[in-house]
Amino acid sequence: MTFFDNATYHYIYGPPSNECQRASFYFGPPSFQAVEVAELAAPEWRDATCDLGASVRIPDVEGVQYTLNGETAEAGDHAVASPQSVLVAAVARDGFELAAGLNAEWAHEFAAPDCAEAPGGGPSESDGTHSGGAKLAATGSGDALMPWILGAAGMGLGGVLLLLVRSSRALKA
Repeated sequence: MTFFDNATYHYIYGPPSNECQRASFYFGPPSFQAVEVAELAAPEWRDATCDLGASVRIPDVEGVQYTLNGETAEAGDHAVASPQSVLVAAVARDGFELAAGLNAEWAHEFAAPDCAEAPGGGPSESDGTHSGGAKLAATGSGDALMPWILGAAGMGLGGVLLLLVRSSRALKA
């Protein structure tokens, strides 16, 4: 910032050397450029899945220009190849400055998704995982065994009672 842009220069002759010296005197108010403070918003990361690729969402913040891996990035979603490390940085635009004490750089490591399937495409482990290690959705089928056990026990008990009643009748006759 220049504070003395309205200065008038005068040349002064004087002792002890009687040489010409230049001195500046200030006349008028200083000129200041108004600067607004820009708040920051962090980017949003979406890691790759087997169905969707990785992306980073650059926020739209007044007075802030974001860069993605050193290149200017407009607000919105940007596709990112994975695996890859990404660096997003914020820089104040003209007439703005970043709020003090805020983080202006964000890094993220995008990993490649593990989309391998078990042979045959079905579950391969008793704990509900497939060979890729991802947990399968719980459908409730693991709880269906208990009604079958209770039903079979009830039928067995009913058969035993029927035999006892028929044999007691046969003995009385």
